[in-house]
Amino acid sequence: MSKQIPQPTKSRLLGNVNEIDPERSLDSFIRLAEQFGPIYRLDILGKSIVVVSSQELVNEACNSEKFEKFVGASQKHLRPLTGDGLFTADNDSPVSEHIVN
Repeated sequence: MSKQIPQPTKSRLLGNVNEIDPERSLDSFIRLAEQFGPIYRLDILGKSIVVVSSQELVNEACNSEKFEKFVGASQKHLRPLTGDGLFTADNDSPVSEHIVN
């Protein structure tokens, strides 16, 4: 049975950007996890972001047997500068196996 991912009330233009204190962002994410649980959604300027904040959920999300990672255009442009890494390696790259596992 699937459940809706909780989310703070958002404003029409800014979404949930006001939930994050730029000077104390980690404290903001801790507060949101205490309020909404170990998984919650934020809308930041029109982009939907799912935040996982427990080690169990992070391990689940990093399970390469269940999920494939997406390397977007901006990450692909970084690859010549940074090489294959956590955010720049393609899913089928030999480096990805060592990074995620």
